[in-house]
Amino acid sequence: MIIALLVLISSNKEAVMSIVIAVKKQGKTVIGSDSKCSDINTLHPAQEKINSSKIHFLKHGTIGHVGETTYHTILDYLCLEHEDCFNFADRMSTYKSMLKIQKILTEKCLSLPTGNHFKGSGMNLLIATHKTIFHIDPERNVDEFSRFWAIGSGHSFALGSLESLYETSLSAEQIVEQTLHTVCKYDLHSNEPYHTHTID
Repeated sequence: MIIALLVLISSNKEAVMSIVIAVKKQGKTVIGSDSKCSDINTLHPAQEKINSSKIHFLKHGTIGHVGETTYHTILDYLCLEHEDCFNFADRMSTYKSMLKIQKILTEKCLSLPTGNHFKGSGMNLLIATHKTIFHIDPERNVDEFSRFWAIGSGHSFALGSLESLYETSLSAEQIVEQTLHTVCKYDLHSNEPYHTHTID
C-alpha cells in the first residue's frame, strides 16, 4: 500500500500541465499556448501574473514550454543572455543547441540533470520557425513535424482538433485559436486566456 501510494505521488508530480501547439500552413508558422500557472493548490491568474505566457522569443525561432514553472524563468534568461547557443536550422543543429544549453543549465542555472537514461534538460519544448516545427523532450530527443504538433496535458484534445481543422479553409492563426479554445474548454490543466505568435 505504501509503495503504491509513493508511485501515485511520483506519477502526479511528473505530470505535464498546460498546452502548447504549433501549426505550419500557407507560408506561416503559428505557435500558441494557454496561460494556466499554479503552485501546488494555488492558481496564478493570468490577469494578475504579468509573465503568464509560455512562449519565449529568439531571432530565429520561438519556444513554447510546458511543465515546471521555474523553467520559464530559465528560458527567459537563456534567450536574453545565451541566444547565440540556439540554432534551429535543422534537426541536428537543434539537437546540438540543446547539448550546449545543458552545460549552462547545470553550471549557471544550477539545474539538476534529469532523465531515465540520459542527463536530460528537464524541459519539454515546442520550437516554431518560419519553415518547420520541432519537439524537444526532457531527454533532448528532437522530432520534426511537417504540419502541426502539440505538447502538454491537453495534447490529445489538440491533435484531434488540429487534424480536423487543418484541411479546411481556416488560416494557421484561426486553427491555433480554435484549437486552444477547445483544449482550454475540456482539459483540466489548461486555461484561457491564450497567447499566440505568428512567424511569417
